[in-house]
Amino acid sequence: MTETIQEFTPNIVQETNKFSRIHFVILAFAFFGHAIAALFYAVIIDNLVVARTAYFGLKLLVNAIPLIWFFGLDRQKPRLPPFQPAACLVGLLSGILVASSLVFLYEFVLAKHLKIDGLYEKASVYGLRDHFFWFATFLCVGNSGMEEYYWRWFIFGKFRQLMWVPLAIVLSAISFTLHHIVVLSVYIPDLSMVVLFNLGVFAGGLIWAGLYQKFSNFWAIWLSHLIVDVGIMVIVYKILFPSA
Repeated sequence: MTETIQEFTPNIVQETNKFSRIHFVILAFAFFGHAIAALFYAVIIDNLVVARTAYFGLKLLVNAIPLIWFFGLDRQKPRLPPFQPAACLVGLLSGILVASSLVFLYEFVLAKHLKIDGLYEKASVYGLRDHFFWFATFLCVGNSGMEEYYWRWFIFGKFRQLMWVPLAIVLSAISFTLHHIVVLSVYIPDLSMVVLFNLGVFAGGLIWAGLYQKFSNFWAIWLSHLIVDVGIMVIVYKILFPSA
């Protein structure tokens, strides 16, 4: 283990020297950015119209951080990540495995213990029951891609330049989980379930960062995340439409 860490040290020092003070400030803000944004649009702001506006506005603002870094500081040219069939196959299989495990866990373990009153209330306020298909499509396709772009491509991608890769994986997963702690605590009144679900979020952050470290392929982790979110939306549908 010591030899492995020492092996990485020269490279870490070289990469750290490329980062200016503004780089570290931006990266520190990015670590907490989505959690802070969620506090505003999900907790602090009471007015529904203002909260919805803040949701999209703050999401756009925080998600612009990697682009500001990429184009403004590093001055790199845009390019699409290459498609790697082998990596995407791993992403597909991992997504199916996790999604099916989640649905199985809900059906046979969690369904009878989950308190859903708060979820019903929030779903009604935000109109999720009336527009469930569009909400689920956005979350599975758009939101999953955004989260991989932000937390794996950017947060983990930058952290692994600055520190030991396993530590970068853990820290990026913590940043990923902080945002979900805020959001899930609003929708789910049962603290034990919030803790359980966020342990799952943290595990997902570890898995996808590990896959990104292995393949450095955005499409693979996006595909895996998308399929997992489909499994989650199956569970949410069962909760919101129990008689369907």
